[in-house]
Amino acid sequence: ASHPLAEADAPTWEQRTVEDVTAFLAEQGVEATVAEVERICRACAIPMSQAVELADGALGAIRTIRELGVRMVICSNTLWRNDADARRDWEELGFGDCFDGYVTSHDTGFGKPHRAMFERALAVVDGRPSRAAIIGDRLDLDVAGADAIGMRSIWMRPPDFAGPVDPMPDAEAGSWAEVPPIIQSWMRGSRPGSGRTARCTGDAGDPSGRPPRVRHPR
Repeated sequence: ASHPLAEADAPTWEQRTVEDVTAFLAEQGVEATVAEVERICRACAIPMSQAVELADGALGAIRTIRELGVRMVICSNTLWRNDADARRDWEELGFGDCFDGYVTSHDTGFGKPHRAMFERALAVVDGRPSRAAIIGDRLDLDVAGADAIGMRSIWMRPPDFAGPVDPMPDAEAGSWAEVPPIIQSWMRGSRPGSGRTARCTGDAGDPSGRPPRVRHPR
């Protein structure tokens, strides 16, 4: 999800939480060190388990994907949370054995769709863009960022979404149950008409080497 800081800093997507908090305190006559400001950030990073509700089937789907041998990294735009906070949050939500790493915009210094976020995530698993994909619900942040760096994307269409789909994701899912079959089809190198669970559209002979667009039936 995005936050006001990231939105305000478009199109550079630079995130300067520590610097902005330091400047605010200075305006109030308070001089604070970087370590002190980071402690403020930690105090503001309310555990996700107290603030969010998991989407139906999310944990089961992620575990299924993990069982396929896929390595995964959390890549999230955050205001206060750093990488360590993200690890704590996802472990508390029951995902402790699912992810190989945690990348936040707070620690990266840039938010999605900036390529720095995606490059950090790929570095965690020593991955290549052409063999990686992002799962996200934001076309402008997740899908656009992945497309710019050459990654595939699975767009989790929000139930209340209305409007043009731009940029186009490589795959679209309306529920978490639809995600593992999409990834399985990519791992098998499926082409239009080759799978029973997906309907593919687009040119399978795309010279870019990207997979055909996939949309799972509702």
